[in-house]
Amino acid sequence: MGSIDYHPPLNDLFSIRGKTAICTGVTGGIGQELCLTLAEAGADIVSIQLVDDPNGPKLRAAVEALGRSFSAFECDICDSKALRETFNEIWKNEIQADILLNCAGVNRRGKVEDLTDEDIDIVLGTNLKASYVAAQEFGRQLIALQRPGKIVNIGSMLCFLGMYNVSAYAASKGGVLQMTKAFSNEWASKGIQVNCICPGYLKTPMTKKIVEDPEYSSYIMTRTPARRWGEPKDLRGALIFLASPASDFVTGTSIVVDGVVRLKFPLSVFFSTRSLVFLSFSPYRLINLENNMPTITVAVFRGDPIDWAMYRHTAIHVRYADGEDHLLHVTGAHPFFEYTPQPDDPTNIGLKVEALIPVSNPGDFFTKEMIENSCAQTPVRNDPHNKDWNCQNWVGEALTGLVAIGCVTKEQRSTALGIMLDVCLEAEEE
Repeated sequence: MGSIDYHPPLNDLFSIRGKTAICTGVTGGIGQELCLTLAEAGADIVSIQLVDDPNGPKLRAAVEALGRSFSAFECDICDSKALRETFNEIWKNEIQADILLNCAGVNRRGKVEDLTDEDIDIVLGTNLKASYVAAQEFGRQLIALQRPGKIVNIGSMLCFLGMYNVSAYAASKGGVLQMTKAFSNEWASKGIQVNCICPGYLKTPMTKKIVEDPEYSSYIMTRTPARRWGEPKDLRGALIFLASPASDFVTGTSIVVDGVVRLKFPLSVFFSTRSLVFLSFSPYRLINLENNMPTITVAVFRGDPIDWAMYRHTAIHVRYADGEDHLLHVTGAHPFFEYTPQPDDPTNIGLKVEALIPVSNPGDFFTKEMIENSCAQTPVRNDPHNKDWNCQNWVGEALTGLVAIGCVTKEQRSTALGIMLDVCLEAEEE
């Protein structure tokens, strides 16, 4: 009877003892935690950092306290020539590295039209180009020596999401993810694994202001099913996996560490105990919440949750338990607070719902009476973003959205549009 073919112990599989890691951006925030994680797991550290970085000595002391060596090479990583020369200096010192951690990152907030060339250059230069150059130089050396290695890039949930006021940052992190895929495709056969860690909302010096803002922090929690802010330490496991032999057959992938925020981000629904049908249109889909859902406050977001001026032009169709129907036009409003719709202003972004019943076929509710009531309840608003928006526009958009998600047939849509046109013509004649 043959013996079972078993592999080395798990401790060895996840071990990086005796390895050397080159790291960028590790003197603060996420980088410091990850650098110390590598050191604690057994790796010697080579830090590429700013000239006279005030946190450099403290990081050195912490790494050496863990029994690992620490070497610092100073340069402005936005200067590609200087960064390449720094790698040459590392190789001249006969350092044989096994791991590259690309963690340097900066952000410049502002509307797309307001960002300067300097803002764009520093964000893309630090987050994307420096990561590209560092990975390129690291990989070239490994290929020349015919040695395997690991590259771990730090991305963001903005690798997948586009948000307001962070266009340059989102562009840079999206580039990091695509760079990860492209490099891995070319270097997999050479034994070099290239992967990416994409954090969600973390407590770091970069996010200090919003963490300490009670309204915004509370809002973030409603978007994070894990119901807490992440911390740099939450990335430790992903890093060790990607830096160790455990990931030898894993390359070109991203590990998202975000408390599931990316799956909830498009819509915000705050629960409490009844059921309802909640519809928001273009680009989002039907959410049908049934079976003993609580009394709830619904906030509808269209656009980016940073700027509430973007939350506009969304239709909500609600049928109350008493049979009363409402098709509400949502215009801009602050997303951090709860609103109760008033008879003279049904356009609040949130509505407190005491009792609702599920809607089995929303198409049945697009009757003349319902559209008349909806149009009467929804006066044309003074919206500076779209002065031509009116009842006809948003009912049409609502119907188009319902057709797209299969809740309304094209025939029902045509019938409802005809009813709507009659309603509008009758209103003009009056």
